[in-house]
This record gives sequence, structure tokens and C-alpha cells, in this order.
Amino acid sequence: MRKSRYLAVGAALALTIAMGGCAAPEKASDPSTVASEVDGETLRGDAEYDYDVHRSMLGVVKTSETAVTGRITSWAEGRQIQCGDMLDKRAVGEVATDTILAGTGKPVSVFVEVRRGAVVVDADGVEVPLEKGTSYIDPSLQELEAAAPVGTRVIVAAVNATPASEYEKDSCKVVNQGATSAEQLLGPVPQGFILEDGDGNHVSGVADQHDVEWGDWPRGENTFQQILDQLAGING
Repeated sequence: MRKSRYLAVGAALALTIAMGGCAAPEKASDPSTVASEVDGETLRGDAEYDYDVHRSMLGVVKTSETAVTGRITSWAEGRQIQCGDMLDKRAVGEVATDTILAGTGKPVSVFVEVRRGAVVVDADGVEVPLEKGTSYIDPSLQELEAAAPVGTRVIVAAVNATPASEYEKDSCKVVNQGATSAEQLLGPVPQGFILEDGDGNHVSGVADQHDVEWGDWPRGENTFQQILDQLAGING
């Protein structure tokens, strides 16, 4: 199954990984912890993708360079990337890892770089106001934290992110690196950012929600835990 889409302004994701220290081996989060409400639409924004859709999270993880489970612990300012008169603004959500599903090492935390949106800027890099009655898709850090609150359980799967040198080939440039070095950045696969909603079900933070509700993706109640159960023996 393949989706043909364009990439538009919105909340797309890239993942950053911090390799210092070791995570507790194969430690599962307490499923009895009450989950917070997650706003997938704010996270996904208007971004759309052309990719091969996996029938389950197991397939996503097996084809990813890095995959972990964990909990969001904070949000911070991320990179700003300028292409012509468009400035792409991002934020970084830190995730404390519970289980390493794919990749080398045992990172204590990974950092999720969220595409907050893009704005038009002038020759000096100053944001150009839109016409009265219109606004940019540019959620604040507070809005992102409300959409994916601290403590939310997540599953992340990623490959190496596009480096600054590749942006430069397209006449783009990183004008603000943010808190994380470029070498640590990872980009998610479209089905590679799954969050636990307040009702225990799973929410897609990148791909359309429909893309994680077909094939062998779980249905019914407590689907996030069902996904964790599917992944439990992946390293066995």
C-alpha cells in the first residue's frame, strides 16, 4: 500500500538522540499511569507524505535505524531553517527512554524535533505579517506541550535526518541550530511517532491517523499497550 502526498507546512517530526549514559534494560512503563489527552492534529499539522505504509508498528520498527519507547519529559526551542523567503521553525521534545527496540547503544533520552510550521520573512529574516484575518500555522511551545503533554508515553522510530549540507544544496540554510547538535538529529519515518492518548488508544504524531488504523494495527481499547505488547519480543 502506498500513499502519494505532498509535504506542506505543519508539524512534521525529526528525532534527535542523546547517547550519554545507559537506559535501564528492557524496563516497561507502568501501564496503570493515567495518560494525558493528546492532540494529534496539532502535531501532524498539514504535512503529507509519499511513502510505503506498513501494516503494523512491528514493520515500522524493523525497517528503522533507531527505535525506542519512553515518555516525553520536556519541550524546548529547536532549529530554524530558511529556504528563500520561508522560515521553517521547529521545537524539540525530550523523551526519556524505557526500551531500546532498534539501533546501537542505550541512550538515556532521545529528542524529538517537531516542525512547528513556516512563516514568510523579508530580506533581513524578519517575519512578514499576513493579511488581517489570516495567520500562520505556527503553534507555540505551550501549544505543543498541550498537544503532547509531559509524561505521555511514546514509541519513536527514525533514520538519519537530512544534514545542513543537504539543505544548502537546495539553497536553504540553518539559521538557528537550537539546543541540539546537527550530528545528533534523526528523522522519523512517517508511522514512527506514536503517542498514548488519555483513553489508552494510540495517536499518530506524523502520518495521517488512518495510516495507523489499518492492516494489523490494533483496534478496540488500550491500543497503545497492544502495540507495546506486539513489540515486546522484537529483540528476543
